[in-house]
Amino acid sequence: MQKFPMIFALVFALFATQANAQILNQEQLEPEAKMLRDFRENEPDEQLNISIPLYGGILKFNLIDDFEPVFQAQDARQFVKEYVPQGETVKDWTKMLTVLAFRNGGLSPRTNREMVELFGSTRQCAGHAFSKFISEENRDHGLSLTIFSSGCGNNMSGAYQDAIDGTGEQNVVFMFRDPAHIQMLQYAVRGEAFLEGDEPLGATEIDAIQTSLAPLSFCVPADSSEDCETSRAAEILRKAQ
Repeated sequence: MQKFPMIFALVFALFATQANAQILNQEQLEPEAKMLRDFRENEPDEQLNISIPLYGGILKFNLIDDFEPVFQAQDARQFVKEYVPQGETVKDWTKMLTVLAFRNGGLSPRTNREMVELFGSTRQCAGHAFSKFISEENRDHGLSLTIFSSGCGNNMSGAYQDAIDGTGEQNVVFMFRDPAHIQMLQYAVRGEAFLEGDEPLGATEIDAIQTSLAPLSFCVPADSSEDCETSRAAEILRKAQ
């Protein structure tokens, strides 16, 4: 697990202690990756829209560039799935998309801003460490979207599993919180170390990332819009195959 060292370490530890956790590595996810490559080859001008069912809801986003799945784990309490550009790995990556979900996380008494402080905590950073609240938007059916960014300008070896000493990392997180659960899509970059003021993802880059991920949305069970009903029908058909 790469970003948000405290939270990802906790999630990984929970998976490691759950006998019923379902874990898929890059080799096991290769059939899915091949399907994505085939789609891009056959439909080069089409978006690759992804729908992931999460605890009764559905997270939807455009799988940008040539990203492929390299890790997935889930149990009754949490879900994580990681994508990196073709040719990279879960350990050796320059960009990463991560889907995270926490069952019953929405029941926490913490506000969204307090959640940002929790999830954005960066430990064991040798350089510029930061967490920035960007925006919060309330939507229908008790759903909210909170956007924030955090990072470390100079990683320390051992800061988290597979951390690379001397590299800089930054992520931008789109956190969908419904009355019961928390679902997140995170875009992260890793490269050369950087100082305060030289973060790789500024306001312009973050806006461009959000645009590229569109249609980025989350369908709560109570949402009966045509778009969400279509996504549910597609998921039922997928399970039936």
